Amino acid sequence: GNIFFLVCRSKPHFFNIGGKLVECYFSPSDKTTEQIDRSIRSAGGDLQFALLTLTRDDLSSAIINKFQGGENVAGIIENTGDQGSEFNDLVNAGVEVLQHSQQFDIHHKYAIIDANTPGSDPMVITGSHNWSTAAETANDENTLIIHDAEIANWYLQEFSKRYCELKGTPNCHYNPPIATEKIEKVTDFKLFPNPANSEVTIISDFELNSEYILQISNQLGQVIKSFTSNEKVLILNTENWPAGNYLITVKNSKSNKTKKLVLIK
Repeated sequence: GNIFFLVCRSKPHFFNIGGKLVECYFSPSDKTTEQIDRSIRSAGGDLQFALLTLTRDDLSSAIINKFQGGENVAGIIENTGDQGSEFNDLVNAGVEVLQHSQQFDIHHKYAIIDANTPGSDPMVITGSHNWSTAAETANDENTLIIHDAEIANWYLQEFSKRYCELKGTPNCHYNPPIATEKIEKVTDFKLFPNPANSEVTIISDFELNSEYILQISNQLGQVIKSFTSNEKVLILNTENWPAGNYLITVKNSKSNKTKKLVLIK
């Protein structure tokens, strides 16, 4: 797919590194938890995570929703006794999450998205940001979201070793089943009026409740707005947008479609 650059409050978040898309966020200024949540919810087949702690119920809910939606989910958490820990909630929901009892050994903050799901958008979330409110609102932390199948596979191999150790079978290999093709591809979407002035309507070809990302870029390829939606019909208010040419992209983990939008004032 295309590689875009995002400029937000003059701070770049999206980078093209060796042809791979890498997102970079800093806490507490960049609403990093929202980016982690978005990435989790983008999973189209499998999800693994290894964390020092998990006390954010929004991230726990995102994991549980993926598990209940049929995704292959597994995780490791070390500090299961932290105040507000979501460990028991994950266990009670049926998520395959293991406690790492050897203190100070698992200090990770990573998740692997779709490393074993063909045709998806494999990625790794990693950095210094614990999945906690302190990391979100108080600490100076960094998070990278790396869109790359090879790196996702490296992390999956590491996760497999730690997972098998906890299972007591060090020679095993954690290998989530390859996901079936259950996510619709983007084939087309309607964009009107075009040229437009103050309002644009977008109608996707997804079935209702199928999640996708809508991305708006300027003519230089810089992403000026990006968000996740499951609405079949979206109305964008473009009244305050400068006149010019824009690229509207609708995408999910299977494919993407881009159309040119002209704004006249």
